[in-house]
Amino acid sequence: MRRDVPVDSDHDGVFDGLDQCPNTPLGATVNAAAAPADTDGDGVLDGIDRCRATPTGVKVDVNGCPLAEVRDSDHDGVPDDRDKCPNTPPNTAVDQSGCIILFHEERVLRPRRAPPECAAARPTLILRACTSRPGGQC
Repeated sequence: MRRDVPVDSDHDGVFDGLDQCPNTPLGATVNAAAAPADTDGDGVLDGIDRCRATPTGVKVDVNGCPLAEVRDSDHDGVPDDRDKCPNTPPNTAVDQSGCIILFHEERVLRPRRAPPECAAARPTLILRACTSRPGGQC
């Protein structure tokens, strides 16, 4: 004699005949009706959520943990986590580390009609003081 065994297809602890949410993700915490809960309201279900007390409105990753904000406090175009020279003045030219560029290279080419003794001369390298322009470019 065979007896039917109750089935819990989504493995949430609530048998299919009583389950109001039949496709609960594996690991999610559910109530007696198998409704999944998201206590902190971040969109990641309890039981899967690794950061269960995320403040309202904070963007989270797939684990329910806050995403790191990319900030540039001094507005120099270099994120704070890579900025080795924070608090640079506005509209100041900076390098990829966020530090002020004091000089920039400028190559000066000789004119085509240069005297013969200059024909083989290489371009001259000049270092000029970097003056700030809007947008922080030299």
